[in-house]
Amino acid sequence: MKSQIVSSLATLFFLIVSVGCSKDDEHQVCREPNITMIVDGELQTFQALGYGIDLEGNGHRLELYFHRYQAEPYLEQGGFITLRFKKTGENIIEKISWHQYKDGLTFNSELNQAEIQSNVEMNTEWCFYGSFSGKFDDGNQQIVVSDAKVSYIYNEPMN
Repeated sequence: MKSQIVSSLATLFFLIVSVGCSKDDEHQVCREPNITMIVDGELQTFQALGYGIDLEGNGHRLELYFHRYQAEPYLEQGGFITLRFKKTGENIIEKISWHQYKDGLTFNSELNQAEIQSNVEMNTEWCFYGSFSGKFDDGNQQIVVSDAKVSYIYNEPMN
């Protein structure tokens, strides 16, 4: 009887430790936060500005914001990506919004899912990692973004 109790307690302890560590383990596999992309042939680094998550009738939608600023010559670029929270796979980014101010000219454009080549490898309550490419066009000019890599770790887990 004692051996059954000890065995049961050992099993219970193992389950508690396994479940208790699973969220920490998931957090450990997140990649270092970094956002880089090639914009019109030039490698650029962006800052993560934040994220938003909205509850909709058919699930949660995630938005990740990014931005960069340069003083000389003056340049501002940024945007956000939109996709379903926790969904991974190829070509699942639903929208990318892009804005830019350069040489006195303002540029705003959006790409929809059919215009984006993307691969989302990680989209968890702790972090996001994905890549995308696309060609933005505002009717006057085009901006080509390729080899974009977005790695983001949230301050708090999103349950």
